[in-house]
Amino acid sequence: MKKDFETMFREWFELVAYKDPQHYQDLDWDWVEEIEKFIEDPQGQHSCQLSFKQEDDESLNEEIRKDRSNH
Repeated sequence: MKKDFETMFREWFELVAYKDPQHYQDLDWDWVEEIEKFIEDPQGQHSCQLSFKQEDDESLNEEIRKDRSNH
């Protein structure tokens, strides 16, 4: 099922809004620019953030497994 613009934006925002402000500062993040990119390509930007979240989750889970195996 294809998601509407508002649903994708809300999900995209939830994906990007959880990070520490310092994380964005280190990336030279510009909210206006990122929102404009989303407006231009909502599906692409939504998919991109989902991929980043999945990679972050996998990295975190790997770190947790390593930590548990060391104890």
